[in-house]
Amino acid sequence: MVGTNLSEIDTELGKIALNIAPAKLIEEEKVREIIGGTRQDTVFAFIDELFYKKHVDAAVMLNDLLTNGQNEVGIVTLIARHLRILQQTQAGIAEGLRGQSLAQKVGVSPYFLTKYLQQANLWKPAQLEALLVRLAELDRQLKSSNLPSDYIS
Repeated sequence: MVGTNLSEIDTELGKIALNIAPAKLIEEEKVREIIGGTRQDTVFAFIDELFYKKHVDAAVMLNDLLTNGQNEVGIVTLIARHLRILQQTQAGIAEGLRGQSLAQKVGVSPYFLTKYLQQANLWKPAQLEALLVRLAELDRQLKSSNLPSDYIS
């Protein structure tokens, strides 16, 4: 609920201690009520979950992002960017590139290359292409519709 930031965890534990004492048993529902939506997932963490095929976690994170006001078009744009990086990673691997050469072709820091390699290996090129086509359609719908984003699929 609060992520891995130790300062945030400490703050939220303090809130729980103040609001639950002297109870000996702390129910999850009460904890959620006290700390509420403290954790705000980042778009980047969501995209990683999505491309690691952790779909349930990604769906929860997406809901959190949208609930906290993240722009839908911005999310779609960043997903498409990440997807294109995975496609470039797959193309570079097919060309026999590795390490620094691959990172340079893809346009990412070698620090992040391991993550992109792991994710690229989870997807077939045709799957990424189909997803990119669907994202382009979703982007068009979001930008051209007067309907709330909840109604666009």
